[in-house]
Amino acid sequence: MSTDNLTKILTTTTERLSKPESHKELFHRHRDGDRLPSGKTLKEIIELSRSILCPGYYGKPTVNIRTITYHIGINIERLHKLLSDQIAAGLCFVAQKT
Repeated sequence: MSTDNLTKILTTTTERLSKPESHKELFHRHRDGDRLPSGKTLKEIIELSRSILCPGYYGKPTVNIRTITYHIGINIERLHKLLSDQIAAGLCFVAQKT
């Protein structure tokens, strides 16, 4: 892809995304008392996923052949809870219709 072509694509995309009408359905209201998705929890989700996929390299360095099943099981259980909570928090947003 040429530099000119890439510049044209990026400019067109930026212009389309910057139009006010493209944002109408993106605004979400938060209801009082509902949780918001958490950036800190998202970081933990990523760290847990890495430790599940690459045990011993990410996560606890003490993982070995005898303890790998335990560590992966604990991490999967924690990951499931975090994902469930974050999905529920995300679903608490209500799209504002105009």
